[in-house]
Amino acid sequence: MKRLIIILSLLLLAAPAAAAPYLVCDVPPAGDQVIGVRGLVDGTAFEQPYKLQSGAVLIYDIGTLTPAKHSFTGIRFYNIRGESTTVPFDLPSIPGPPSNIGLRP
Repeated sequence: MKRLIIILSLLLLAAPAAAAPYLVCDVPPAGDQVIGVRGLVDGTAFEQPYKLQSGAVLIYDIGTLTPAKHSFTGIRFYNIRGESTTVPFDLPSIPGPPSNIGLRP
C-alpha cells in the first residue's frame, strides 16, 4: 500500500511538468456551446477544438513556436450559430531553451 501511494504521488506530481505551454483564456459562459477556436498566428490560420483544462480553455500550443515575438490575431470562439468577436494578442517573446546548465560532481 505504501508503494502504491508513493507511485501515485510521483505520477501526479510529474504530470503538470510534462504539459506543453499553451495560450489560454477564461471559460466562456455555459450557454455559448463553444465548439472550437480559430485565429491567426503570425498570419497563418489555425483551428483548434474546444479543450477545457484546469479551469481554462486551451487555445494554442506555443511550445511549437521559435523564440521570438509572435502575433496572434483574429482569435475567436465559434459554435453552430457563428463566431465571437476577435481579440488581438501580441506575445512579446518566447524564451529559448536554457543554456550553460549542467551537472557537476
